[in-house]
Amino acid sequence: MRSYERLTSSFKGKKRYIALEFIGDREISREEIYEKLKEQLLELYGEFGYADFRIIQFRDNKGIISVKLRDLEKTKNAITLISDVNGTKVVPVILGVSGTIRSCRRKYLGGD
Repeated sequence: MRSYERLTSSFKGKKRYIALEFIGDREISREEIYEKLKEQLLELYGEFGYADFRIIQFRDNKGIISVKLRDLEKTKNAITLISDVNGTKVVPVILGVSGTIRSCRRKYLGGD
């Protein structure tokens, strides 16, 4: 792809980073969370309203999810409706939302 064919940052759309935690009896993997959130979004909004997201980091049942600004509310709604992951009862907690990964880590996950 040539440099003039790439989209500039002004056309890509703004992103937000959601810091979250899942409280449960066992440690949940990144893949389990990805599949469960994808399933929940499809159930709520279908393929047409599906929110595109990406898990930036996930460790010790805490993580950061990247989502486009227009899909922020859809994703937050889907996260709060998750009640079990592969048979394990969980309580999802949205710790906060930030505009950068760095500030999200610093504010909500206690890291840099």
